[in-house]
Amino acid sequence: MKEIIPHNLDDCLDILSKNEDLDKFIKLSEEDAPVSYHHTTGQALRNNWGLWQESDLKKYFNSIGINHPDDMTGYTYTIYYR
Repeated sequence: MKEIIPHNLDDCLDILSKNEDLDKFIKLSEEDAPVSYHHTTGQALRNNWGLWQESDLKKYFNSIGINHPDDMTGYTYTIYYR
């Protein structure tokens, strides 16, 4: 099955809301939650969502001033947490 690559932050949040264990995620602090997922799900998102390539999602993040894939997933998880 082909991975769906989101086009913007709203798409990212929609996908995460269907796939993440929200109860486990929000039990962490806002500071710890994105860091805790950085090397696991965050790495998978960076690879599968084309954040190391020139995907539409990467272009979206670049357009709002977020340029490194690690920062893109960190930002996404922070917003998801909030």
